Amino acid sequence: MSLGVLLIVVAAVAALVLLFRAKSRLFPVVAVVASGLQALAVFDILRVESGVVSLPLVFGVAIAVAGAVLWTESKERIQVTAATLLLLVGLIQSLQGFGVI
Repeated sequence: MSLGVLLIVVAAVAALVLLFRAKSRLFPVVAVVASGLQALAVFDILRVESGVVSLPLVFGVAIAVAGAVLWTESKERIQVTAATLLLLVGLIQSLQGFGVI
């Protein structure tokens, strides 16, 4: 399992934890959809293409923004941990999408 696949799996699990534990539902749903689509694309179940922007970049930004918002709203330790993981995975994917790392 490569690091990219591991990051996507971590993001999907963290998003699901936040979906079931957070009081608001908007940003956990955004994180679940973005990480789920990205996981389906990585495992060759779904093919998503865009000629204008890099889709891993879009998914990474969506995951990072959702993680940041959820981190500021979290009060329980498990929610803070899951939101931190989302934020870090989203930032790493966004930096990869921009070609920085």
